[in-house]
Amino acid sequence: MTEAVSVLLCLLLVATVIVFLANRWKSPRFGSITLVGTAEPRAAGDSVRIVTWNVGYGSLGAGADFVADGGTSIRALDRRSIVTAAQAVGKTLAHLDADLVLLQEMAGAGFATRGVDVTAGVLRPLNGYRTASWEDFATTLLPPPLRISHGMMTLARVAGPECTAHPLPQEPGFRLGILKKHYGALVTRIPLVDGREWTIMNIHLSAFDDGGAVRARQVSAVQKLAQAEYRRGAHVVVGGDWNMRLTATSFPHETETKYLSWIHNFPRETVPESWAFGLDQSVPSVRTLHRPYEAGVNYVTIVDGFLVSPNVTIERVETTDLGFRHTDHHPVLASLRMSGD
Repeated sequence: MTEAVSVLLCLLLVATVIVFLANRWKSPRFGSITLVGTAEPRAAGDSVRIVTWNVGYGSLGAGADFVADGGTSIRALDRRSIVTAAQAVGKTLAHLDADLVLLQEMAGAGFATRGVDVTAGVLRPLNGYRTASWEDFATTLLPPPLRISHGMMTLARVAGPECTAHPLPQEPGFRLGILKKHYGALVTRIPLVDGREWTIMNIHLSAFDDGGAVRARQVSAVQKLAQAEYRRGAHVVVGGDWNMRLTATSFPHETETKYLSWIHNFPRETVPESWAFGLDQSVPSVRTLHRPYEAGVNYVTIVDGFLVSPNVTIERVETTDLGFRHTDHHPVLASLRMSGD
């Protein structure tokens, strides 16, 4: 081995160690997150329309399976399908025309999206929103073919100065031995001119924690945050992907029990008195990914929805049935109104 080759190998080893340590030590950015965008927000009123949607980084449409769910693929779909999915999500959100949009598993260009900037594709047809983004799963110091940038995003057409990312209980260990999936609640406060205030919380809880133990602690932490906001007088809405079965469902399926190990029931006994869930029980919001989607074969249930404080009235909740064509979740739209306790 020549001296030049030895030096090159040493440099490569040092670079590998640096990248490994940088990713192991990478921490999320908790705290204040300013909403960005050129749109002029309108004043919020006592009624609000909010949609929540886990968009599956544009890569978990009907033709996809996923290894963590019992499938075989890390990247099941081709680039063209991911581009199409991002565009379809954006067009669907534009049609739903919500005041606030709570998104989970948004993604920039990277390995899992085959270089497609899913976030840009989703936002392109949406007008009038300002956005706040928070990375919960991302790499550092890696080149574009290996880069990962996933996270949560809140879009708002109504006036609110900023969002705040609050930490939630974390899963132990690392994914692929190097990457950490972080968990947080993205909280947006929206004041009204009469002094009242909305507090909107965007959440995405753990999916594959052993026995649902981490999820249980996350639910407790989310409820403590929500109750603190309510006690100071806010009208509180918690929306997102709870990754827990929020209500009993009996949609037909042929999925073997071994592929349902991640399914756990939401602990309804923990919900504070007079707080309520807003759900559409007629349409499933998530499907299993152990195989490509086929209606009546894959297990489907409801894990996406809204928890509201006693001073919020749920007027309507509707899940849009898209046949899981472009994502493994369906969008859920809630119409809510401020009320007395």
